[in-house]
Amino acid sequence: MVEFNPKEGDIELDKIAKNPQFYNALQDIRSYVFMDKTNIIHEVTEFDSLYHLISSVESLHDNQDLKGFIKNNNPDDDGDYHYNGKNNWTYGTTYPDRVSTMEGLLSSNVEDTMWKAIDQLRDSLLKDKDIQRLMELAPTIKKTRKFGTSGDELCIDRVLSGDPNHWQYTTKGKQSNVVRIALNISMSAANDPSSFLKIAAIASVAADLVSKAGAALEFVMVAISGSVYRSDDNPYEQGKFNHNSASGYMTTIKKADEPFELTRIACLGIAGLFRHYIFSLKTATGPTQPKPGLGRSLVISKEFYERFGLKHVIELKHANDQSQQKVFLNDIFSELAGVQIEESN
Repeated sequence: MVEFNPKEGDIELDKIAKNPQFYNALQDIRSYVFMDKTNIIHEVTEFDSLYHLISSVESLHDNQDLKGFIKNNNPDDDGDYHYNGKNNWTYGTTYPDRVSTMEGLLSSNVEDTMWKAIDQLRDSLLKDKDIQRLMELAPTIKKTRKFGTSGDELCIDRVLSGDPNHWQYTTKGKQSNVVRIALNISMSAANDPSSFLKIAAIASVAADLVSKAGAALEFVMVAISGSVYRSDDNPYEQGKFNHNSASGYMTTIKKADEPFELTRIACLGIAGLFRHYIFSLKTATGPTQPKPGLGRSLVISKEFYERFGLKHVIELKHANDQSQQKVFLNDIFSELAGVQIEESN
């Protein structure tokens, strides 16, 4: 669960869903709605877990709430969200429909192309000498053995030698703060499934390296769109919910005290997670109409993310730019190491 920290000048508002019958059907969700000092309204709805998010949408399917509400070009669809009636746009080819997509996400199945992308990206980044140096300098929480006049067990060799520090105990090394990484899976209609694969691969490598450095990792998935369009019937009746606004959903994928499983992050590259589940939520429970739009996959402002404690966020801009990927990792590991590493010539 994220902690919402409004900034000075923010006005917190109650959530007003465009379709309250769908929103009210969702259980145990939290919504954060605020108007900033520029009179722009933003909102986020948070789920407890990926399972919670998926099962919430599936319950709408089971109750036939979505059927006939989400408009498609294919009248046989049971409430699936499609772009120009194309299944492969919504789901891709590995998981070609809603059922296989759900099963893939809930079992954290990762396709072979994702593993290849992860391996290639990791190898490429670890060849960079600046990243190598940061990995070496990053603090660790691995246990170390120490000796003293009291402890957990005797060291016989020290007893026989007359050393008063003959008790041994284990302690954690230099503690680091929790590193929270977020992945924004929002995409525009022009992006194909390979774009989801790329950003999920970046997120997987970043999370893997942070875990290997011994830091406590928390991982959050967000689906935040910018520039959310509004018609004149603004449900909040104040401020503006359009240009520079942000709207979407988030859920914690890994808590700091949970074991690290790479598959739980890598599977976020399944296209249907965003193009079916998030689109269904946006259409059924968000503040916007299906037309003229559900928002754009813009770079979201740091100020917006800071309200939710999201400092390190992977977005579409990282997909094809290794310099951006390196900057992202540099920021994390510089923070862990307590130094700022300048890029080598």
